[in-house]
Amino acid sequence: MSSNNIANVNTSGYKKDSVAFRDWLPPYGTETYGPRTFPPFLPVQWSSLIFKDDKLYPYTDEVRTDFSQGSMEATQNPLDVAIEGSGFFVVETPNGPRYTRDGNFKLNKDHVLVNSQGLPVLGEKGPMKIEGESVTVSREGAVIVDQREVDKLKVVQFSKLYTLKKIGDSMFQNDDPTGNPAGPAPQYTVRQGFLELANVNPIKEMMHVIELMRAYDTQQRAITTQDQINGRAVSDIARI
Repeated sequence: MSSNNIANVNTSGYKKDSVAFRDWLPPYGTETYGPRTFPPFLPVQWSSLIFKDDKLYPYTDEVRTDFSQGSMEATQNPLDVAIEGSGFFVVETPNGPRYTRDGNFKLNKDHVLVNSQGLPVLGEKGPMKIEGESVTVSREGAVIVDQREVDKLKVVQFSKLYTLKKIGDSMFQNDDPTGNPAGPAPQYTVRQGFLELANVNPIKEMMHVIELMRAYDTQQRAITTQDQINGRAVSDIARI
């Protein structure tokens, strides 16, 4: 996760990930094989592992996304916008609406406002067509073209952010649209001519990568040492 966070440090609207772990202690006095000993939350693909009664087994519980605010970068591009506060822009895709904090927008050949992947950005009235010389975006998200308001950027929020799943390109899909529907964002400010940068601290992430490498190296040396001890034991027993 840390390496992926570092790789996206310059990706606008990117939200960093972290891994949460959990321990599982098998029932005492048993040694069974296969998925029968699994707690219900373990994935099926772990069924090839062997669990014994004297071990505590860590496993990946979930990947968590940090939705905290990233810093703002001025671009002076009138079609670049950033959300200060809570909320997501809405993008229309063939598979339904998707949500993003990346406001790197542009106009396609038909003068429709799209994101960097060419997908239409939704306003309150639907996809937004912009034809004119001067484009201004108010703090409330109203898009004003040649002093005439054409629409307002649709900015939504979710009560349960954990139902949002990353699908790439700084976009999210809502895995529970019925139980956690998108609603109007209560408090936000749209800043024209700015982009929200990734909420990644590269120094902290690099330190985490170094810690992981050191831990891996320590475990590797321990395994090598144990293997050497076992080899000597077999050799010495053979001589006796």
